[in-house]
Amino acid sequence: MKIAVINKLTPEHPAWKHGKRLDVKIFTQLYPNGPQYYCGNGKYCENMEAAKTFIAEEAPDKISFKS
Repeated sequence: MKIAVINKLTPEHPAWKHGKRLDVKIFTQLYPNGPQYYCGNGKYCENMEAAKTFIAEEAPDKISFKS
């Protein structure tokens, strides 16, 4: 199972200078109710539309938005 987690970046984050506002990470869960692992698959995005495009490419089973 793949799970997409979206976090808002703060103005102090270095990516903010480049117009990025969201941090999208794809976590992998090997078995139901098991731990989730971040394997370096992620992207900083400018807006929710760019985040949704990236997520669609990765085809996660679940999306979580954290502010």
